[in-house]
Amino acid sequence: MQKIGDYWVPAVDTRGFKRRRKTRADFEEAGDGRQLTHLIEALTLLEEKAGVQVFDGAALDCGANVGSYARHMATRFAHVHAFEPAEDTFACLARNVTDWGLDNKITLYPNALSDAPEGVRMGASFGRRSISRAVQGKGSIAALPLDSLNFGRVTFLKLDVEGYEVKALTGAKRLLADQRPFVMMEVKEHVIEKGRDPLEAHRLILMMGYVLLAKIGSPAIDYLYSHTA
Repeated sequence: MQKIGDYWVPAVDTRGFKRRRKTRADFEEAGDGRQLTHLIEALTLLEEKAGVQVFDGAALDCGANVGSYARHMATRFAHVHAFEPAEDTFACLARNVTDWGLDNKITLYPNALSDAPEGVRMGASFGRRSISRAVQGKGSIAALPLDSLNFGRVTFLKLDVEGYEVKALTGAKRLLADQRPFVMMEVKEHVIEKGRDPLEAHRLILMMGYVLLAKIGSPAIDYLYSHTA
C-alpha cells in the first residue's frame, strides 16, 4: 500500500502512469475522491426531506473502498458500518480508519454482500483500479446478506457493489422493509454491459416500496431513493 494525501491506497492503484495519475487526482492535497460530492448532495437532500434526526441512526457503506464515503458519513451519522471485500483494499481501509481516529465510529467488515452466504472472488479488468473490482465467480471471500446482521436503527444505505446490487438488495429485504432507510445506489443507466441489465436493481428497489428522489452526478450514476411509507 502507499499513502497519497490522507489515504492509504492499494499498490495496484499506483502502478502505471494512468492509474497513478487518477489516484493522485482523487486524493492528493486533502482530496477525498472525485465522487464524494455525490454523497454530500444526497445527504443535503436527505436532510431537507427528513430533518437532522435522520442522522441519529446508523449508515451502511456497502462498497467502501479506502473509506472516503465512510469518513464523511462518520461526521454526520451516529455510526457507520463499512463493507469492503477485497483484501488489499480492506487493509488500506482499516489503516485509514485507525489513522483518522475513527475506530469507535466506523465498524469494518471484510465481506461482500449477497442474497445468501457464499464464497466469492473479486477481480477487475486489466489496467483498472481497485474501485472497479467486482465479484467474478466463486472464491474464498465471505459474502453475506445484510439481513443476517443486527445494526440497530439504520437510516441510510449507500450501495455501490459493481453489478451485485440485485443480490445485495435481495439480501437486505427485511432491513429495507422494517427500517426503511434512504438508499443511495450506483445505477449506470448509460453503461450497457454484455449479459447485464443496468436498470435491474433500480426496478427491484421500486418493487420493494421505494421511489426515486433524485439522480445525482453528470452523468447521473447515483440514484437516491426514499421508502414510500
